[in-house]
Amino acid sequence: MPARGIQHIDLTVGDVERSLAFYVDVLGPLGLKEEMRYPSYRGTEEVVYLSFGDEWMGLRPADGGEHRYYEVGLEHFAFEVDRSDEVDEAYRRCLEMGANIHHPPERRQGHRRTTRT
Repeated sequence: MPARGIQHIDLTVGDVERSLAFYVDVLGPLGLKEEMRYPSYRGTEEVVYLSFGDEWMGLRPADGGEHRYYEVGLEHFAFEVDRSDEVDEAYRRCLEMGANIHHPPERRQGHRRTTRT
């Protein structure tokens, strides 16, 4: 049987509560919400799961180190929205929060309008 898509993605972050607040503040108006928390399989941390429609994202504490853009790890992930003004509003919320934005929303040939944080 072929795969139907990605069931979830887990992010390792330096501060789970700070990251949770960021994603809920930026994407909450578009439907992202906290769903559940539970101990990880390692038993040393709690994983917070958020949902965005049928898509799921987990936040768990990193074991340490600093994030370095374009080094080993997740470069970005994307959420799909219905209207480009929803991207503009998410971008505005990022600016208000003082988020580190690598690229403002842009339209590229063959791609939908996106923002990367």
